[in-house]
Parts: sequence; structure tokens; C-alpha cells
Amino acid sequence: LLNRAFPDNLSKSELAILVERSHGKLSTDDLAWADSLAERFEPLREELGIVELWNRNTEVVGAKLTSRPNKSGQATVVLLQLRNEFIATDNIRVLDRVDEVLSEAKFEGEMPEGLRVGITGAAAVGGDMLRSAAASIDNTELATIVLVVAILLIVYRAPLLVLLPLVTIGISLVVATDLLT
Repeated sequence: LLNRAFPDNLSKSELAILVERSHGKLSTDDLAWADSLAERFEPLREELGIVELWNRNTEVVGAKLTSRPNKSGQATVVLLQLRNEFIATDNIRVLDRVDEVLSEAKFEGEMPEGLRVGITGAAAVGGDMLRSAAASIDNTELATIVLVVAILLIVYRAPLLVLLPLVTIGISLVVATDLLT
């Protein structure tokens, strides 16, 4: 339905970079630093798959990307509309690259004191989910290997005899992988 309603919209997910001052209004230096973030991402459009880049200076929607100051502070958003789907594995790379650009901006761009920066959006959630799944798989793999070796040691009670099934498993894995490819 979205594709029929908005056929020209190529964006599939987004990364929102939030720049916030939690106690008080964003100063002109804060807003200038947030604007510099948009400038840093502009040359990375192709690399990151950015379809559109919005910030507070974008026509029509720009005014909506900065909150009104209140007792909780004030925030502005730099929005990266991406080609990637929410759960695309490439979002891990994109998220890592965005983190890298933000780290550079914090040090090189002399981020104003007391300013906080965060990342959110569908692509960030998808990338974090995929990172967590990969870490979980790595942990499960390691635990499985340790348990298999421990069980083989208990069953065979001789370290050299443990090598026989492990070598057999290794050879069958290599042969099966080669046959599949």
C-alpha cells in the first residue's frame, strides 16, 4: 500500500541521529554542530545507501525535526533515509560506519560540552538485532565445541582417542562443504 501511495519514495528504512541537550535549550553552537553532521554524511550517500538526508534546514519537514525547548531539554534530528530494508544485513555495516563518522565528529568537530548524541530508527534496530544474533550464534558455537570435546573426553577417557572423531567430523565437514559449493 505504501509503494502504491508513494511510488517515488525509494526509502525502505531510516537512521535518526538525535542531538540533545537534556537540561535547557540547544544553543546556536549546538545547532551548528548538528548541521555539521548532515554535511559529514552528504558525501557518504552512495556508500551508506542514503536516499534522502533531512535536518532542521530541509525545506518543508525541517522545522519539525527540532523540538520545542521544555523542562526536559531540546533535541534536533538528522534523518538518513536508507535504501536498505529494516532487517538487511548491510545495516550492520551502515551502523558501524555511522558510529565511526559520529566518533570523528565528536573529536574533530569539537562537540559542545553537555550535548548528547544517539542513534535510533528502523535500520538501527534491525542492525542491532542482527549484531545480537551474530554474537549469540558465536557464543552457541563456542559452547557446542567445548561441550562436544568435554563429552568425548569423558566417554573415551583418552585425549588421543578424542582426536579420532574430531578429525572425522572435520574431514566430513570439508568434503560436504566442497560438494555443496
